[in-house]
Amino acid sequence: MRVRIAIRLVQVAFEYIENLNERAWFRNLPMTFELPRDTIDKLRAVGGRLLAEDPGFKRLMKALNGQLAPRMAQTKK
Repeated sequence: MRVRIAIRLVQVAFEYIENLNERAWFRNLPMTFELPRDTIDKLRAVGGRLLAEDPGFKRLMKALNGQLAPRMAQTKK
C-alpha cells in the first residue's frame, strides 16, 4: 500500500509582527520561566494570530477543508 504524505511548513516568529512597537515589546521579553499572567495572555494571543496569518497554515487548513479551532479563532483579533 502506498501512502502519500504532504509536508506543510508553518512559521511563527516575532519577526512577522508588522507593528514595530509590538514586535519590539515581544522581542524584549525576559527569558524566564515566570511571567506575569497578562504577558502570558499576550504571548498566547500573538501566537494564535501569527499562526492564523501564516500562508502555509492557511494552505494547510484549505487542504484539510478545515477551519480554525474555536480556541484559536478567539485569539485572532
